[in-house]
This record gives sequence, C-alpha cells and structure tokens, in this order.
Amino acid sequence: MKTILLKNSIGEVVSLRYANLSEITPKLTELRITVGIDAIIGDGANIGRYVIIGDGANIGYEANIGYGANIGIGASIGYGANIGDRANIGYEANIGYHANIGNGVSIGYEASIGYDASIGNGVSIGYGANIGYGANIGDRANIGYEANIGDRANIGDRANIGYEANIGYEASIGDRANIGYGAIIGPGVRLRRSLYITGSRHALTYTGNATVSIGCCNLTLQEWKNQGKAVAEAQGYTPDQIIEYRQYLHIARIFAGNDK
Repeated sequence: MKTILLKNSIGEVVSLRYANLSEITPKLTELRITVGIDAIIGDGANIGRYVIIGDGANIGYEANIGYGANIGIGASIGYGANIGDRANIGYEANIGYHANIGNGVSIGYEASIGYDASIGNGVSIGYGANIGYGANIGDRANIGYEANIGDRANIGDRANIGYEANIGYEASIGDRANIGYGAIIGPGVRLRRSLYITGSRHALTYTGNATVSIGCCNLTLQEWKNQGKAVAEAQGYTPDQIIEYRQYLHIARIFAGNDK
C-alpha cells in the first residue's frame, strides 16, 4: 500500500491509502487532479516520504514523482518529466515534458521549466522565473524571481543569477558565478568567470563581450566611457559616486581584457 496526501484549494490535506491509483480516482477527480497513464507517484512507504499533490494539478503520463515531493496547487508536470525526491513545485508552476528536476529542488510559483531542461540537485528557482528548453542548471545554483534563462543555456554549480536577469540562449555561466539583478547576458556568451561588485548605489556585473550592467542599465565599456557621466547624473549619482563607479569600470576593463 502507498500513501498520498492531497491538498485542496484552501490548503486542507487529506491522506489516502491505495494500492493502485484507480482506487482513489474519485477523490482525484473531486480535486481536479489529473494523473496520466503509467505515471509513478513516490514510494509512499515511510513517514515523511509521502507525495503531496495540490488541487488542480496535472501530472502527465509516464512522469515520475519522487518520494517526499510536493506538487503545488494548479501545477503542471509534463509527460515523461522526472521530479526528484523532496522537490517542491510551486503552485501553477509548469514543468515541461521530459524535464529533469533534481532532488531537493525548489521551484517558485508560476515558474516555467522548458522541455528537456535539466535542473540539478538543491537548486532554487524563484517565482515567475523562466528556464528555456534544453537548459542545464548546475547543482545548488540559485535563480532569482522573474529571471529568464534562454534555451540550451548552461548555468554552473552554485552560480547565483539575480532576479529579473536575462541569460540568452546557449549562453554559458561558470561555476559559482554571480550575476546581478537585471543583468543581460547575450546569446552564446561564455562566462567562465564573473565580475560582480556591490557599489554604494547599484551592483555592477560584467555580462560578457566587454559589456557591463550597472543596476538595470546595460552598456559596452566604451559606451560607459562616453556616456557614463550623463547616465549617472540622470540617475542622481553624487560626484563621489561617479568617481566610485569610474573605478569599478576601470576594474571591469582590466577583467574584460583577461576574460579570454
């Protein structure tokens, strides 16, 4: 016998024992939960290993839901997708078909994971974030809310991608890299190392191809040299802060020259 926990729209949980999913179909139907043919729902054998499925969730055929996983209200798991043990899928999140979600992963509400994407163990993905198809996110990486990771992009182990950052398709971010909020990494860029400076006003992030993001303004180093003072004054930077960020940009130019 297996045990499954079903959660209704107001968070109340009912525990059911079953040998075959067909035995609890009426309750699944009542809670608008759909479980496809040949889907595997956890082992349910031990206390603390019960799968939780929220009201209105959809689990595709041949999907595999690991023990202790929590599938949020209204979440959708594509066919053939694999959800690791103890993973938490937020409400109304969407997991594409054949995507692989590692153990202990946290997917925020309304986040979207593309088909064939691979999310490593212990990864945290913020609400509303979008991970493109075929993208690869390394173990224990952190993706901020509403960040966008392009198709077939690669994010290294323990990398940190700030909220609202945009990583282009087929871009590659190295292990332990730190990409600031709102930063833009273009398609195909390879960042084996990263430069991230927390200044007195905004963070500075080197985003590849001799381009730097300060706050949400993304310009080439040459454009910063030509326009930086005007941009800073428009943002209300003080004279001392303008000098401060000139020094940071000097560091960025040195970094860009060695980022080969």
